[in-house]
Amino acid sequence: MIEPLLSIRNLEKRYNATDPPALNGVNMDVSKGEVVVIIGASGSGKSTLLRCINRLIEPTAGEIYFEGLNVLDPSYDVNHLREQIGMVFQNFNLFTHLKVLQNITLGLIKVKKMSKDEAEKIAYETLRMVDLEDKADSYPAQLSGGQAQRVGIARALAMNPKLMLFDEPTSALDPELVGGIIQIMEDLAKRQMTMVVVTHEMGFAKEAADRVVYVDGGAIVEEGSPEEVLTNPKHERTKQFLSRIL
Repeated sequence: MIEPLLSIRNLEKRYNATDPPALNGVNMDVSKGEVVVIIGASGSGKSTLLRCINRLIEPTAGEIYFEGLNVLDPSYDVNHLREQIGMVFQNFNLFTHLKVLQNITLGLIKVKKMSKDEAEKIAYETLRMVDLEDKADSYPAQLSGGQAQRVGIARALAMNPKLMLFDEPTSALDPELVGGIIQIMEDLAKRQMTMVVVTHEMGFAKEAADRVVYVDGGAIVEEGSPEEVLTNPKHERTKQFLSRIL
């Protein structure tokens, strides 16, 4: 059998001893080229799971393997992990004092040790992919929400990651801007980019996901194909959640 690109085992996250765990025994594999969509109510642990995967948050217990190596091992280089795993945030997380081009080249120069010329060449290529080449010299404050999110995607893609994490990438956008971001993500899925996507956009889940995972109370309640989970859910909690949003 081919080893999964990402493998999560018995993952737990507690923010303090008295509250219920934010993640409670999560087990999940993601294969190369797979698109996994994670759904669930606010506060169910979806974003915590993504942030544990690239170690923006340190789990309390469990194991995370990426390309067969335990990324929680003290000897594992977290910067190497973030080179391999790109992340697109809900609120863009662009550096407001840097122009668009600099937002994208910063990681390439600092982390990948590229020359400025080499980094800028890649930055322009990824801006072209998201149709924003003409905004290279703009500051984030001069962009619409949709443009800012496209820059966030371009910045992640510029690092040539093996896995892309999307944390509710459309939830901070006006409704008319959502379609453009979804289109870019669908294009990435068609190019076999491995993706784990937290989203409420069920159209994207139906169209692009290989697997849908429903999370509640920090645990995976149900998972399967989009058809199985979204059209014919087995678990009562999944049915209740979907009846509220579909």
